[in-house]
Amino acid sequence: MDKEVSSFGCEACEAMPAVTNGACEEESQPYRLCVDCRHRLDRRSLRPLEWYRLALRHCPHDFLLHDDFYSDDGTAHQPDEEVVDSELFPAPTLEDCARNLSDLWDFTLTRHSLAEDIFFAWNKFPKAEMLSLLTKSYELGGNCHRRSTVLTLAQNCLGLVGADLVRRAWLDYPDKMYFGALAKASVACLPADEGFERCLSVFNTFQLKKQRSQMMYMGDFRNPKMLDWIESNLQPPVTDHWGKLAARSGMSWDRVKSWLQLGRPMSLVALDSLIGVAKAAESGRLWMHLPIRGLPQFDEFERQLREYELIDSAPRVQNSVEYLLQSFGFLGELSC
Repeated sequence: MDKEVSSFGCEACEAMPAVTNGACEEESQPYRLCVDCRHRLDRRSLRPLEWYRLALRHCPHDFLLHDDFYSDDGTAHQPDEEVVDSELFPAPTLEDCARNLSDLWDFTLTRHSLAEDIFFAWNKFPKAEMLSLLTKSYELGGNCHRRSTVLTLAQNCLGLVGADLVRRAWLDYPDKMYFGALAKASVACLPADEGFERCLSVFNTFQLKKQRSQMMYMGDFRNPKMLDWIESNLQPPVTDHWGKLAARSGMSWDRVKSWLQLGRPMSLVALDSLIGVAKAAESGRLWMHLPIRGLPQFDEFERQLREYELIDSAPRVQNSVEYLLQSFGFLGELSC
């Protein structure tokens, strides 16, 4: 039931007293709205500036604000009624906010996702200034979206300068911080061994189902130790998550041969790892491409795969082998 909160101003229009508390995904921070803005929120017909203010104060991923209903400029996609005078209430643009770091921080918080133009704008400021603002913003608390946004900016704009900020964020895991955001920031901001060991120690505590969903983050470290981890921890079902992790962890041809000789399930991971390397290059995702070390000439490559195919002729294996023979050129070093 709505609660009277007339002593507060409306968070959306900032012109009328707030008279209702609207349900919000962050239960401790309900929307404080006037009657008209509450109606527009419920009808998905907020004006751009009203959407922007609520996205800033709460989270652009909240159900009534997310990108199914509003674009990043606050335009309503699926209003249940006409948006009134939207042109009179435009949301701030990146150009409006890019000259002042505090304004840029506010603008960044309202984004459904962060694109290169955001990082370009941030990188125009000195790293020391960025670090100071992000550290203060993190310490002020707020929801996981705010904290994760801090780490995304540290990852893309600070590098090793943000190391202490990332170490501070680790203190909030798991209650107030997502593993994925911490892992990505750890790759970019912490010394390689420190970041990897922090993440691996947490990753090892996950149940298998969760490990599969988080393997992509461990792959970001490009650490061959994950190949040993796969050998020690592989369990069915052998989804392609295992192979993708291996592909991003520095596979060698000797390791591929060893896994093929072991048979299932390791042989399936070996094939999937080769497919992962090839597809990263074939699709243009060169930042994910790690060539197979010690890759032989094509004839030897084909011979090894065909020998394995004679042992395991399942359709999955046959399809994998045919794809790899056609994609051999994507497995080694690529010429620019």
